[in-house]
This record gives sequence, C-alpha cells and structure tokens, in this order.
Amino acid sequence: MDCYIYYKAKVEHARQVQVCVKRLQTYVVENLWATSDFAMAQPQLQRRPEAIDGLHTWMEIYRNVPAQFEQVVKDASVSSGVFECLIGERRLEYFIDADA
Repeated sequence: MDCYIYYKAKVEHARQVQVCVKRLQTYVVENLWATSDFAMAQPQLQRRPEAIDGLHTWMEIYRNVPAQFEQVVKDASVSSGVFECLIGERRLEYFIDADA
C-alpha cells in the first residue's frame, strides 16, 4: 500500500516546507524503515509546478508502507515543524495496486 500526503503552503514558505519535510522524512526513514521487513522506496516530495492564489500544493509520497506508518508519520510531522508552514490540513490517502 502506498500513502500520498498532500497540503497547501504559501509560495514564500517553499524553502521552509522543504526543510521541514526533509526532517520529517529522515525521522520516518530512521524510525520505520530500519525496523520494517518491507522493501520500501525512499520517500519523495513533489509540488505542483504552478501556484494558485499564492499557494503551492505539495505531495509527499511513501511507497509500500507498513501498518504502523500512520502513527510514525504523525509523530514525525509534529516534531518536524511542518504544520507551521501549512494552510489548511495535511490529507493522507492510501492506494493499492489495481492488480492486488
């Protein structure tokens, strides 16, 4: 199962978002990947190329996440400072391969 987390932030906070998400993803890798039997890919961070009304839409991508993922990413989000950059909420969506 893959997890996609998306949210909006002001254009002028782009660098801060990148720094906070890097911190968040490092925490996830160190606290989840190291203790998991899953073969997980490195997390990704993307954003839409255009800003709308002064906001970028950001997307964190986590592939092949284990059951405890949501709690670990929640803890990491709080400690990373990413919430200070956001406009609105972080939304988590899970997807599986259609063949599964």
